[in-house]
Amino acid sequence: MKNSFALPALAMLAAGAFPYASAVAEGHFHQHDAHVHGVVTFNLAQDGNELLVEITAPGADIVGFEHEPSSLDDKEKLARALATLQTPDTLLSFPSAANCQLTQAEATETLTHRSHDEHEHEHEHEHEHEHGEFSAQFLYQCNNMAGLTYLELHWFEQFPATEQVNINAFTAKQQKAATLKPGQPRFHF
Repeated sequence: MKNSFALPALAMLAAGAFPYASAVAEGHFHQHDAHVHGVVTFNLAQDGNELLVEITAPGADIVGFEHEPSSLDDKEKLARALATLQTPDTLLSFPSAANCQLTQAEATETLTHRSHDEHEHEHEHEHEHEHGEFSAQFLYQCNNMAGLTYLELHWFEQFPATEQVNINAFTAKQQKAATLKPGQPRFHF
């Protein structure tokens, strides 16, 4: 996946905070090694008044499958999921005191973007499970970073198959990691 957000400063900040640093710095983000059903990852990086939120989620958590959609029902689920992922206010919110405005949003998936070679390779290893996933990136301009005291997740209402969300945050004040679960949807900075 090519990351369309041209934020080299955020990538450099993230390089010190996230185990995925080399992928972020190269301009793309894939989390294949830690793909676990029921577990979604949110990475947050602040640079000045900009806040980047990157989300990686297994396809099974989002649409209930990780294969190329073939039925009309699967294709409709995929379209609805991408529409939801491109509407971040349905997934998360910040305190109004932070005055954060969305400036860019992008959502992608790997369920329909498999090459012919990958498909042949997968047939050679039919015992291995396919790991289609979704990614989303949101860029916010926050006019009052001091007011950014928490992140409220609405993710669990949108995607109830998710059992936990792992959050990795890197701000001007701190580096912090936390795990949120249904019933505990607030991350404090």
